Amino acid sequence: MWTSSRFSPTSDVVATGDRAAELGLRLIHGGLPEDRLEVLPSLEQALDRGLGLVEAGTELVILPTYTAMLSLRGILTERGYVRPYWDGTT
Repeated sequence: MWTSSRFSPTSDVVATGDRAAELGLRLIHGGLPEDRLEVLPSLEQALDRGLGLVEAGTELVILPTYTAMLSLRGILTERGYVRPYWDGTT
């Protein structure tokens, strides 16, 4: 059960996509300090920024929609970080 009325991540937040500005506004109204938010419409730029915000060997948390996840997977595949989803190999 969610009991907090404020959004309080443990690090900075990068909002991205077609509705990034709207998401950012919702996060700020939910309690995220404005200085902890960046709005980058480009998914690839947001990924690069997110990777730049975390230390090597730590975790970058991404909360995408299904469509954004597929696009993100494509970017990661192009960069050689993951195999194509439909590759079928183990």
